[in-house]
Parts: sequence; structure tokens; C-alpha cells
Amino acid sequence: MYLPAATVASLLLTLGLCAGLSGTARAEGEPRIGHKASAWSKVPSRDAVMKLGEQYRDFINRHRTEREVVEAGLAQSKTRGFIDLLSDSRPKSTSFKPGSKFFA
Repeated sequence: MYLPAATVASLLLTLGLCAGLSGTARAEGEPRIGHKASAWSKVPSRDAVMKLGEQYRDFINRHRTEREVVEAGLAQSKTRGFIDLLSDSRPKSTSFKPGSKFFA
């Protein structure tokens, strides 16, 4: 493909100007336009995130159906002190206070 010398020179000049302007148009440390910071830069500890992911994967591998997930969630809630509002041994409505632990 043949391009006239003027066209090639014009393209090189345009590319050179664009490249030169893109480096000087922003302040030092300012992110480039159209680029977002990685979510990993906001995470306090990458190890904590990876541990949470492993725990989630183990939980999903142990509880493969929706029914098993709900049963496990209810069991965890009861062991952490939550009270079932639908049970016959539920507390009276006057004992509800901010911060109380209930599930239905």
C-alpha cells in the first residue's frame, strides 16, 4: 500500500502531538482519564479477602442445594444467639429492643 509522504508525515506529527499532550495534560499521580483504580487498592488485607473466598467455596461445596444452605444458615443463626420469631417459645412482643437478634 502506498501512502504519500505528506500523509505519512501528517500521521506521524499527529501521533507525536497526541503522545506529547497525553503525558503533560494530567498532574503527577492523577489517574488517567477512563481508568479506574483497582478494587484491590482499597482492600485492607488481601489475605483476609482470600480467606473469605476459601470459606465461601468450602461452604458452597458442603451445602450444594438451596435447602441445605437455608438449614446451615438457620443453624448458624441459632448458635450465634438469634431467636426464631415463628417458634412457639418466642419472646413477648414487649421484649423487642433495638439490637435484639431475631429471625423469621
